[in-house]
Amino acid sequence: MLTIEQTEVKAGSFSLKVTDRTDGWNGAAISFGDKLIVGHTYSVSVWVKMANVDSSNVSLTVKVADDDGDHYNGIGSTIATNTDWVELTGEYTHAPIGTETAEPYIYIEGADAGVEYYVDSLVVIDNDFEL
Repeated sequence: MLTIEQTEVKAGSFSLKVTDRTDGWNGAAISFGDKLIVGHTYSVSVWVKMANVDSSNVSLTVKVADDDGDHYNGIGSTIATNTDWVELTGEYTHAPIGTETAEPYIYIEGADAGVEYYVDSLVVIDNDFEL
């Protein structure tokens, strides 16, 4: 389950709390919509903090669906704690095989089932963008 959190935030007034997870791959999923450009490399950053355990591994995964099926690209991982916000970062080059059949998603996941955590301040930067 995803809920808006106001008491545990990294920046601004809100964060997202991830709870009721039944497997390690369950987590926050954010759609890229049609914003990714084939061949471009993106830097991804998000801040994570554990809620109900001292520490746990968390990871960033990008899911792309295309003519060849679903592809899960692990792009970064770190250990998050319940005492400080930890930055989770990675890079992803958008390279679907053939035609995309669904919009791509980024997942913040990886902690064991039952582990709850907060996410805040997701930033995605197109490293190949030119004015």
